[in-house]
Amino acid sequence: MAEVWAIVNHKGGTTKSTATEHFADILIGAGSSVCIVDLDTSHNATNFYLDTLPKKSVVDFLNGDKKAIVKISPRLSIIPGTKKIAKFDELFYAAEDVFGVIRSAIAPLPFDFILIDTPHAIGNIIKNAIYAADKVVIPAMPTRDSADGTIDVMSEIDGLRRKRPDARCVPYLLPSCVTWYSL
Repeated sequence: MAEVWAIVNHKGGTTKSTATEHFADILIGAGSSVCIVDLDTSHNATNFYLDTLPKKSVVDFLNGDKKAIVKISPRLSIIPGTKKIAKFDELFYAAEDVFGVIRSAIAPLPFDFILIDTPHAIGNIIKNAIYAADKVVIPAMPTRDSADGTIDVMSEIDGLRRKRPDARCVPYLLPSCVTWYSL
């Protein structure tokens, strides 16, 4: 079973996609197989690895289409992002376990690590990513907005743990960079 990391901060520009790409490179370099699940509506991770967006995306994958997985190299695959994932609540609200959509979809995947790149939002898509994760990596910049986003993510983790005792997510803070106005 894969170890699942969700890279989460509901504030934009906190290096979630960049961190996801770097983690993938490090893990692949250590000999692990990695699958990136791009839940970000801007699909930056997908754009980094693919020249064009494929017809099948993470929405197709979450609806059961495993052909949406794109092999980038022998040890790296990606489930491409799409703007359609912004309608996650509409698309998956009727699911039997609305918080387990991502967790159940990725469970059978044959990778050592699954990295979930998340959008800058709070909602069921983030709750799904957190619930699916063994580790929640929170990229944080030295700004008030980023700190607020970190606090919000920690609150989401605490709330999810209360509602879902089987949630296995452990938070990790990742300081991302120093900005000119933080000096």
